[in-house]
Amino acid sequence: MKKDARTAPDLLLATLFLTGSLVTVEAAAATLAVTIDDVREEGGRILVQIADGPDGFEGVQDPVASLMLEPTPPQVTFSVELEPGIYGMRVMHDIDGDFELDSNFVGIPTEPWAFSNNATGNFGPPSWEDVTFEMTTAGGVHALRLVH
Repeated sequence: MKKDARTAPDLLLATLFLTGSLVTVEAAAATLAVTIDDVREEGGRILVQIADGPDGFEGVQDPVASLMLEPTPPQVTFSVELEPGIYGMRVMHDIDGDFELDSNFVGIPTEPWAFSNNATGNFGPPSWEDVTFEMTTAGGVHALRLVH
């Protein structure tokens, strides 16, 4: 049986092609710059959570980023590195420092809060669909206004 002289190089090329196609390239993180407007008090902390899905947004799983910031009226700015994807953000000004969003007897928050896209809900928090934004490799800018 005659051997084909191209068999070894063809196998090598095929192996390299298949191996190369199995290599995954991680997407580079980009900077999300956020401004929180209408910060009226210096006390307490600004708490930020960024989720990459409904479960993280609803507290079923951990958010991809959590930050605790010093409130500096009239606005707070920060940046965070995120992989490209779909995210949602929630913010609260925890004025009394108990790490909970305080509310009155009918459930209306008594501490300032905000969501990405400045979304608001009806008789509760907004939906995941209302708060989502896309983070690209080019980065992003997001502005939120606290609801008092």
